[in-house]
Amino acid sequence: MQTIHKYPLQSVGDARIQTHKGAQIISAQAQRGLPCIWALVDTDQPKVNRIIQVHITGGDFCQITVGVPIGTVLLEAGNFVIHVFDGGEE
Repeated sequence: MQTIHKYPLQSVGDARIQTHKGAQIISAQAQRGLPCIWALVDTDQPKVNRIIQVHITGGDFCQITVGVPIGTVLLEAGNFVIHVFDGGEE
């Protein structure tokens, strides 16, 4: 069954989320001050780990492999800005 799932992001750097194989990430935004991503998933597919990269504005990218851009999220009334990338399934 196709549905949309939300995945809160807890930290800066590489994060692993568990989602369904082939999930299509559709958005990155803040909800109640917490950065989250939303993805269209097929719940009939098996679960897989997916790498999500979170970087702050002005952060060092040397040794970081940047994936496909998902979006930019403004936190703390725009005083803290993060950039979210999809590193793909493991």
